[in-house]
Amino acid sequence: MLRAMPEPPTNAPMARSALTVADERSSERAAGPRPAERGGASTRDPATPMDEKVLLERVAAGDQRAFQLLVERYQHRVFAFCARMVGDRAEAEDLAQDVFLTLYRNAGEFRGESAFSTWLFRIAKNQTLNRIKYLERRGRAAGRVPPELAEDRLARLTDEDALDADERLAQSQRAEAVQAAISELAEDHRAVVVLRDMEDMSYEEISDITGLPLGTVKSRIHRARSALAKRLARIFQ
Repeated sequence: MLRAMPEPPTNAPMARSALTVADERSSERAAGPRPAERGGASTRDPATPMDEKVLLERVAAGDQRAFQLLVERYQHRVFAFCARMVGDRAEAEDLAQDVFLTLYRNAGEFRGESAFSTWLFRIAKNQTLNRIKYLERRGRAAGRVPPELAEDRLARLTDEDALDADERLAQSQRAEAVQAAISELAEDHRAVVVLRDMEDMSYEEISDITGLPLGTVKSRIHRARSALAKRLARIFQ
């Protein structure tokens, strides 16, 4: 099974920008003391896990620290998903911003009927598919993912210090070929295979995210993997 996800560079601006915009939007709300100022329990340190439904409730009440915690927890995964879907760093950063701002605006709508990650990736999936359609209408196809994301599970688990230069180059080229093949899939197939093989989500979670019946999810993943295998066979034969 494919696996990919080195973290994006630590200087990725999405957390800072999302927080800045959210803070601006928060200031436009009805005036009143923030939860911590009203004497309520303050949001705990990021080292202390907190239930995400509770964090969302605090976000809905205007708690910026709760929003920051959610961004910090998920920004790398959301960015990587967007990058694999659209194949462009700048587009992926914009998309990740949009995903978190949508989270911020709709925090009060989360009912806990699914896992928070499922709800968040449903937003990400909808945003990316809409962006892909927008780009296609303007004659822009999805590109290749940023080089630092082009690593598969084998590459991540291999001790690079034990590889010589030729082996590292071959491994990097193979990983890039896998990602290039993914970018050639139709977006509906691309989404399910990225969620399954990159994000390690269950079929049930993917069904919840996409709104597709479980059988359809399984068949699309099977077809996507078959298409990938054919493309890669031509490259590596």
